[in-house]
Amino acid sequence: MTRIFRHDPINFNSMPSAIRGLMIANIIGFLVGLFVPDMHNLFGLVPQQVLTHRWIWQPFTYLFLHGNIWHLVFNLFALWMFGMPVESQWGERDFLKY
Repeated sequence: MTRIFRHDPINFNSMPSAIRGLMIANIIGFLVGLFVPDMHNLFGLVPQQVLTHRWIWQPFTYLFLHGNIWHLVFNLFALWMFGMPVESQWGERDFLKY
């Protein structure tokens, strides 16, 4: 398969749905974390709470929390930059599993 590298401007509508969905989830998680005081305590990863209190959702939900706007921006940039070629090679389903 021949790869085509283009220099088009970033277009949110042309992004693959998995990348777009993960970006939206990260932005929503960040915004909710700004307004809900206990968000990071409940959904951030604290291994002791996972093991002793069985808060088994934390290994999945901590991925969508960010400390500040720059943390969010750089994570979204990395997701876009590295996620686009990976998703195009693996497909949406395998990419989301990963």
